[in-house]
Amino acid sequence: MRHTAYIFDLDGVLVDTAELHYRAWRRLAHELGYELSAEHNERLKGVSRDESLSIVLSLGGIEASPAERERLSSRKNAWYVESLAGLGPADALPGAMGFVRAAREAGIKTALASASRNASLIVQALGMRELFDAIVDGNSGCAAKPRPDIFLEAARLINAEPASSVVFEDAVAGIEAALGGGFRAIGLGLPENLPEAEILIPGFQGTTPLDIEMRLALVAGYRQRRDWLIVERAVSADHAAAHETRFAQANGRFSLRGRSPFGASASPACFIAGAYDGVSSAVSELAVLPDPTLIRLYLDYEAVDLNAPGLRCYQRVLDMEQGIVSSLCRYRAHSGAEAEIRCDRFVSAVDERLWAERWILRPLNFSRRVIVLSAIDGRLRNAEGHPLEAAKHYRVRACSGADAVLSLDARLLESGRCASFASVFSMPAGSESASTRVALREGLEQVEEAIALELAEGQELEFFRFGLVELSEGRADDTGDQAAELRQGLKELCARGYALALEEHIAEWAKRWGDADVEIEGDLDACRSLRFNLFHLMQAMPRSDERVSIGAKGLHGEGYKGHVFWDTETFMFPFFLYTDPEAARRLLAYRWHTLIGARANAAASGYRGARFAWESARDGLETTPKWGVDYAGNPVRIYTGDEEVHIGADIAHAVYSYHASTGDDDFMINHGYELVYSIAEFLESLALTDPSDGRRHIRKVIGTDEFHEHVDDDAFTNRLASWTLRQAVMMLGREHSADPRGLAGRLAAWGIAPGADVRWAAAAQELVDPFTEAGDCIVEQFSGYFALPDKPISSWDEHGMPQWPAGLDLSRLGETRLLKQPDVVQVFAMLPEDFSREFMLRNYDFYEKRTMHKSSLSPSIHAMVGVRLGETDRAYEYFMKTVRTDLDDNQGNVGLGFHAASAGGAWQAAVFGFGGYSLASSDGGGLLPSFDPWLPPRWSSLKYRVFWHGNPIHVIVRGSSVELFSNRPTAAILRGVYGIIGPTGFKPV
Repeated sequence: MRHTAYIFDLDGVLVDTAELHYRAWRRLAHELGYELSAEHNERLKGVSRDESLSIVLSLGGIEASPAERERLSSRKNAWYVESLAGLGPADALPGAMGFVRAAREAGIKTALASASRNASLIVQALGMRELFDAIVDGNSGCAAKPRPDIFLEAARLINAEPASSVVFEDAVAGIEAALGGGFRAIGLGLPENLPEAEILIPGFQGTTPLDIEMRLALVAGYRQRRDWLIVERAVSADHAAAHETRFAQANGRFSLRGRSPFGASASPACFIAGAYDGVSSAVSELAVLPDPTLIRLYLDYEAVDLNAPGLRCYQRVLDMEQGIVSSLCRYRAHSGAEAEIRCDRFVSAVDERLWAERWILRPLNFSRRVIVLSAIDGRLRNAEGHPLEAAKHYRVRACSGADAVLSLDARLLESGRCASFASVFSMPAGSESASTRVALREGLEQVEEAIALELAEGQELEFFRFGLVELSEGRADDTGDQAAELRQGLKELCARGYALALEEHIAEWAKRWGDADVEIEGDLDACRSLRFNLFHLMQAMPRSDERVSIGAKGLHGEGYKGHVFWDTETFMFPFFLYTDPEAARRLLAYRWHTLIGARANAAASGYRGARFAWESARDGLETTPKWGVDYAGNPVRIYTGDEEVHIGADIAHAVYSYHASTGDDDFMINHGYELVYSIAEFLESLALTDPSDGRRHIRKVIGTDEFHEHVDDDAFTNRLASWTLRQAVMMLGREHSADPRGLAGRLAAWGIAPGADVRWAAAAQELVDPFTEAGDCIVEQFSGYFALPDKPISSWDEHGMPQWPAGLDLSRLGETRLLKQPDVVQVFAMLPEDFSREFMLRNYDFYEKRTMHKSSLSPSIHAMVGVRLGETDRAYEYFMKTVRTDLDDNQGNVGLGFHAASAGGAWQAAVFGFGGYSLASSDGGGLLPSFDPWLPPRWSSLKYRVFWHGNPIHVIVRGSSVELFSNRPTAAILRGVYGIIGPTGFKPV
């Protein structure tokens, strides 16, 4: 055994006296005039009697003198002790006595550490007194949990070190006490009640000390690194698809859904960035491609299966710092053969073709052969299981198992591009004789090999799998060449070894985190959850191909058909702009490469310039589906592709931000100006003059809200359009001053009609601006919005998300003032310098009350803008909803993929909001980085860094103190004061 001591809490761990406590406290609360609920009781677990009494009194709004407190405490305890009279050995929780006895037989010291003052009485009644080397109870004088004192005293009495001791607890306070004292922490209960337990067990029935030790080994260092680890502690078929998203692994080139290696998958898939296909589907979509990771293990010819009775324990850990997913299970076959199995997998951050696995098998009670089936599965389809939308977007051209390498080539039906997959089974040097390929099946759509492994009881056997994924333009006769190239590549990888590939992968993630990490001290959940979002966002970022971008669901699932939306430029782009500017440049280059499609979209709808697709795939043509279902499940026409035209201005805003923050003139000359001018040309032709008022209007659009269709003069659309037109005029003026003759030629080549500067300036001036029209009052989101009836939001779900008002017709949302997500407030997020705080706050309050947050984009914007406006309590709540979007599945669709835009919004809320980072005008008319942070009370510090013109600025916020560091002198503004940031800090000037 790896640990030398086990320390047990009592109530809820060894015996269910927690229920007896609850009944006594509930009886006392009833006498005090209110009802104590089961939810209230969760707060009483693991804390002292005095602290429990304080909670009970506070819940009832009751104040009591010390004498009265003593009387009430004694009264409750008398009822409790009375209920213990019939307690006996049969009342111990199932398996508890046997587990403690097994631990002692294994040489592990045992102690009891309970806040109960009746602990000795209870264990005596249970017949368990002789099973403990020491007992520390509520009479010991130790400080109450979550202080670790009671566990430290127990360890002292049995001469054990905390680091080599394991605490078993059922209460949040107890888990925190154990971790705070340096102990390993095992939780008994549900994940939602004990989120910080290192591992969870439902109870001791069927659990052995070996199980505990095995699972603890998987999360070694958890106490020190729990802000980097996401742990799946139990198997749930209902949440399998969601976990496959959370544990997906990618490198921007390809991704593997996070299927467990121990059994069937809810929605297996491999996705390759840019591998779109439109055959057999309504629109082009990101193709579900063959799964190269399929594997099954057999003990005595029985498949290891997470959903089978033979599963003894299971745990999966995502190490975000290193980009590794580790899975562990112990399985017992019907024959009695039992084995411990571990798999570590990574998708290489260095070699964009590579995925690799390390397996460790340990037979616990047998010495004989096991079988491993390894396969590449080419039978997968998009929308599998949907009777109308299921589509297979590739044809398997060849399957092979030649040269001990599995390979499969698939041809995309529409483009003819070739997706190639190969994998190899590898043994460590010197142990090759322990494995034998005993079967090979080369089918029409799947290739599979069976490997026999010779295992010896108690001895670990290690093997590896390496895989390569490749996408090429393909030729009619290139199948053999590609397979040969992949086989050669795998041979080289095997020769280099798993350890070296893993080392390089970890080093690359260390570099990425060095630039992108946001460290929050004092709020573990916030820090870990934010890192979860940033990790998956970095995984989805293409690293070498600027013709692909990041879809709304990342590279993690089929949601939104893998299409690219405004989400990328508005929500994800700022994260990359300030942490990885080269990546941000590639995202904008994708839009430049789709200009041909954008111009075709504009021409097809009767406009000039470039109309960027609301949903874009590879070529930039509009790919928004025409039909979907509404919130009531009814078929509904989708108009976003026809009417949500603000995306062009969103792209222009991103181009402007990129140039301001990087000074990359080369990009502007080669890509940026063409993008902005082409967008401005479209917007000017879109904003038509109404002879009745002489004003320009943008009519029949959908704003960012999306509940309201066919509206005129949407606030966000019009404001961003006029902003874009003005920016285009200023850019054009600067270019004209530098190179008038060259500029004229470029404009002609880009299809920009003569007199652009005059036309754009006039359009910006004449376009109706709802913000200007509002004066100091509330902005009307679109023409006629104020005439719609209010439907007050009055209830919220368990995640704090609004619920539909009673009696609301979900098919007529556009006939109410309810919003899906912010529109007016979104303008404040992107153009805060244009408005006063008072004006923004007035509108924030008005629209926040009417926002349903039915888009994952919504909470982050309310968090970021809320901090800037001083609405800090609401801002923190929205921030936590944002960072927990996929971890809590508060949108109900994480199984379809990662909410990439919400992840980018989480970073913006942390850095632009709480971190106080923005751009401010300098006296010379340029822009400077500006810092004015505010931290929630529970945050002891916030650390992040941003790149400004190629130079990283390190930011450390502690309370009201702000430290800024830079490698070279950088002008900046700190809380309204101009100064210079250097290696030693910020110096006011």
